[in-house]
Amino acid sequence: MVVRYVVTDDGEIVDKINEGDRIVRRGSVEKFNDTIEINKSDNFIKVYTKCLFEISSEITGAESVLLMFLLQYLQYQTGILTHSNGALLTREYIMSDTKQSQRTIDRSLEGLIKKRVLGKHRTGKSVCFTVNPFIFMKGNRVNKTLAKFFENSKWNK
Repeated sequence: MVVRYVVTDDGEIVDKINEGDRIVRRGSVEKFNDTIEINKSDNFIKVYTKCLFEISSEITGAESVLLMFLLQYLQYQTGILTHSNGALLTREYIMSDTKQSQRTIDRSLEGLIKKRVLGKHRTGKSVCFTVNPFIFMKGNRVNKTLAKFFENSKWNK
């Protein structure tokens, strides 16, 4: 462990810096103090804006509405759509919560999957939906398998 001491011009030790400590500049503190945190309890996602306009012109209104609904279930790093308890998001749940017909949900899901905005994966008897991490993601890192699945999509630019 490396410890460095903060020393004034006259040699007085005023503090110490331990390994892993962050040094924050006065300007950074001032900038931080000029900001506030909003909607603290709400989830948020990151969106890669380069392809967002193109996507919005390619997907239908129903697909767009469904996509906005689904994004609240996006999980960190995996890109899988699940409930907060880890249970996979099902078509039946989507139909019941959105009050949309099976036909509307199926067409919208199929359209988003065909356009590589969403992915559909079968694991045993379960089906899970994933979101293309080159468009939307949560967190700073992405699962390698998920990235590989979508690497040939047109959204990976």
